Amino acid sequence: MKITAIVVACLAAAMAVYWFFDPSVSLFPRCPFYVVTGLKCPGCGSQRALHAMLHGDMADVWGYNAILFPLIPVVLLMLLSEYMHRRFPRLNAFLTSTGFVMALVAVLAVWMVVRNIAGW
Repeated sequence: MKITAIVVACLAAAMAVYWFFDPSVSLFPRCPFYVVTGLKCPGCGSQRALHAMLHGDMADVWGYNAILFPLIPVVLLMLLSEYMHRRFPRLNAFLTSTGFVMALVAVLAVWMVVRNIAGW
């Protein structure tokens, strides 16, 4: 139970930071991959997208990083199934299987290529 409280507190603190500080104008770190290569990684724009999401601006979220719309529910489901693995063992086994994780990595790789070719 202590770990749950720590995770919830950390998430609340992170959300508060992103609520009050706009990553576009604050001293947030830039993506090292983008700085070195000039290419956007699958996560580029996620900080600005999270800030926009917390402020209810879904159009900006889509513009900053469109993969977040389908990815956030998947990641939350993965975290929940890991936390409740005894209650939902088959779901947890599927979501942590090599095949599912590799498919997720493949989707992120395709997203990276597409967003850099299209200039998103």
